[in-house]
Amino acid sequence: CVQGNYNGTLKNDVQLAKIDQLLDILGAKVVEKVEDPTVKSFSAYTPELEPFIWTKQEKMNIQVGLHVDRLKQVTKLTIGTPIITMEY
Repeated sequence: CVQGNYNGTLKNDVQLAKIDQLLDILGAKVVEKVEDPTVKSFSAYTPELEPFIWTKQEKMNIQVGLHVDRLKQVTKLTIGTPIITMEY
């Protein structure tokens, strides 16, 4: 699991663009996702990483999450493999 911050609270369309860009770089296909205005969580599969788990009869080996923290004025990015088991 790797975590970092973007300065400021990224708007919804920018959050989605950042996730799309990251998944595109990894060659990952989205398997499932959860979204609301402050949290985005995308589970995906990329052949670039060997370990994986099964979910809904599909392989999954990376999860990307964004969380907007309005109090600290940051947007946290968390990337985990094969899944993120901590709250973000």
